[in-house]
Order: sequence, then C-alpha cells, then structure tokens
Amino acid sequence: MSGYLKGNLAGIQGAGNEQLVAARALKHGFIAFFKLWSDTKYDMVIDCENELFRIQIKGTSTGSIAFTTRQRGGVQQPKKKPVRFYTRDDCDVIIGVDSNTGDCYVLPIDYVVASGKPSAR
Repeated sequence: MSGYLKGNLAGIQGAGNEQLVAARALKHGFIAFFKLWSDTKYDMVIDCENELFRIQIKGTSTGSIAFTTRQRGGVQQPKKKPVRFYTRDDCDVIIGVDSNTGDCYVLPIDYVVASGKPSAR
C-alpha cells in the first residue's frame, strides 16, 4: 500500500480486518457491535442467539495467529509493557483474519488458553 506512513499501515490493516469480520458476521445472521473507545480489551461484540461474545481480531499475513497482546507504541505511550497471553478476562473468542485471502478462523479463548502456545497456524 503506497502513500501511507509505515507506522499507520498496521492500524489501517487492523481496521480493515475488523470491518471484514463484521461483514462476515452480518452475512451469517449475527449482529456485530463495534467499540467506541480504542483501548478496550476486545475489538467487537457479536450477538449469537441472544448471547454476547467479546471478540478479539488478529490479522496475519504469515498464517500464524498470535495469542498475545502488546501495548501500542507511540509518543503518547513511551513505556512499553511486556507481551502477555490473552485470557478469558480479555475476550471470549479470537478471530484470526488471513490478510492474503480474507479467510477467518474462529478460536474460542478456552482453546487458546488450553493450548499454552503463543500462536497457532
């Protein structure tokens, strides 16, 4: 993607992944709710048969979906926090989005935690 500053590309790709997941959810009959504040633990909520699921969306171009979170960089946050694993306190589901194909992979957080791994292929 030409014309974008390197530091902005990850945010743009992340926003696109969120929109893609919302579109897929709607096409399959689910209702998707977006967050209003950027610093929440999850990216959206999906209503499935009157049950709400907190969704964390992770993009990948390598086929590896990360199960870890990190603090965003920037001047406003000069102190970096260490990488940590997602838990049930963060979200209910991780949805991985393949940025090469648009395929989505739904991983319940209980599976993610039980795997004990930092990522999945």
